Amino acid sequence: CHAFTGPGGGAAVTTAEEGETKVGRFKLLYPGLYVYHCAAAPVPVHIANGMYGLMYVQPEGNDLPPVDKEYYVMQSEFYHEPPEVDDDGRRSEIVEFSYPNGLREEPQVVAFNGSESALTRDHPLKAHVGDDVRI
Repeated sequence: CHAFTGPGGGAAVTTAEEGETKVGRFKLLYPGLYVYHCAAAPVPVHIANGMYGLMYVQPEGNDLPPVDKEYYVMQSEFYHEPPEVDDDGRRSEIVEFSYPNGLREEPQVVAFNGSESALTRDHPLKAHVGDDVRI
């Protein structure tokens, strides 16, 4: 299911060739939290390489109750082959995308907001007692 209507979820309107610029306009009919992603083939590979993001469509008139803190959380899954090991036993920091793991939906890493510990060590979600919080 896509938030955009039309063939391929609007891919024909948003796909640009190298050096080309395109502008698409769309009407936001339903408030909510949506994931956007590229539409270039192969889509799963592009998504696996981070070509996606989060889009928040507020209700018309922004009639949500006010809050003290508002946080957005995006889950990422990484499907890769085991890292290569050099002759000294050091593991490479570079890994290759794994089609089989992706097709089986067996991620090797699950991260939130783009990296390990993003919501704990690096940027924890903080609030004070009594704060109204929207996540």
